[in-house]
Amino acid sequence: MSENLVTINNGMQKYEFDFDENCFRSTVKGLFTNSVGVDTIIEVPFSDITGIELLKPGLLTVGQIGFIIKGTRYINRQGVYTFILNSPSKDKYHIIESLANRLQKHLGNVEIKKKNGFNVPEKTYAGEYDIEKVKVEKPDPNKEIRKRCNVCGHIFCYNQADIKKNISNAKSAMWSSIGQIAGGLGGAYTASAVNQTNAQNSLNKIVDFNRCPQCNSTNLAIISDEEFEAIKTQTVATSQPAVSIADELKKFKELLDMGAITQEEFDAKKKELLGL
Repeated sequence: MSENLVTINNGMQKYEFDFDENCFRSTVKGLFTNSVGVDTIIEVPFSDITGIELLKPGLLTVGQIGFIIKGTRYINRQGVYTFILNSPSKDKYHIIESLANRLQKHLGNVEIKKKNGFNVPEKTYAGEYDIEKVKVEKPDPNKEIRKRCNVCGHIFCYNQADIKKNISNAKSAMWSSIGQIAGGLGGAYTASAVNQTNAQNSLNKIVDFNRCPQCNSTNLAIISDEEFEAIKTQTVATSQPAVSIADELKKFKELLDMGAITQEEFDAKKKELLGL
C-alpha cells in the first residue's frame, strides 16, 4: 500500500487519508445509520479541515482524532456524520497522533488542539456540513461466484455463505487444535484425541475455491453473468433430442393418411425435408 494512503479501521468506522488526492474518506457501517447492509462513504477535501483535535487514551477511551471542518465541529446524530475516529486500541494511539502531525505539516496552517480526559461534551458540537454521501450496498451473500477450469473445462460455483462456512470451519479447527494441545499437556489424552479428530473433521470440510474440484488445477477463470447465461442456453439447445428426417416424414405421412393435409402439402414438405 502506498505511504500516501493511510487507513485507520476501528471496526465501526474506517477512515482513509489520501495524500495524493488531498482528501479523507469515511466509511460508516450501515448498522450505525439505521441502514443495515448498506455502508455510506463520505469524502472531505483536506482544504476544508480548519482544525484537528486529539484526545489521549484515558480510563474510558482508547484515544481519538477529530476534525473541525470549515470552523465547525459535529455531533453524530441522525443525518449528520461525525468526523471523529476512535483509535483501534490504546497502544495504537500513536498512529493517529503521527497522522495529525503529518496533516498539520501538509496543510500548513491547521492548529492541533490536544484534549485530555473524556470526550468533548456533545453540546459543544453543532452545525451542518454540505457533503455528498454515497451509499454502497454490500454484495448479495447468495449471489453465485462462478468459475471455469481452463484445464479440464469444469464449471463450479459458490457464494459468500460458502466462504463464511470455510471461515467457521477454520476457526473450529483452530480451537480444537488448541484444545488438543491443552489436553495433552494436562494429561487428558482422551480429550486430546477427541479434539484432534474434531480439528481434522473441520479441516476436511474446508473447500479451496481457488482450485478446480475436478482436476485440482489453479488455472481458473471467473464467468460473468452474461457468459453463464449463454452457456446455459447452449447447453439446453444441445440437450434437445435431434429429430430425424425419417421421423418427420412419418409424422406428415400420418397426417396425410388422416386427411389432415393434402397430397400436395405432403409432397412439398417431403421435398423441403429431403432438400430437393
